[in-house]
Amino acid sequence: MQEAQDINQELARCLDAGLRADAPEVQDAVDRHYKWVCASWTPDAGSYVGLGRMYVEDARFTAFYDKNRAGLARFLFEGIQAYAAYRLT
Repeated sequence: MQEAQDINQELARCLDAGLRADAPEVQDAVDRHYKWVCASWTPDAGSYVGLGRMYVEDARFTAFYDKNRAGLARFLFEGIQAYAAYRLT
């Protein structure tokens, strides 16, 4: 879980800096997230976006991400969408 916390902190820094979800720094953090997810499951582009969607549609996941920074779940979802479009297709 330490890796998850580290990723969330990096994403929070990116969000605080006003970076767009497709910015290289954000995409580097999302790449870490993708690799973290791949430790237990290797999603394709569609399923990775679906996972990100769940982060904003399921209050339990939203709470997990947003406890680090309000809006972090949405920001990660947007980053996942860009990541899937550019790196997983």
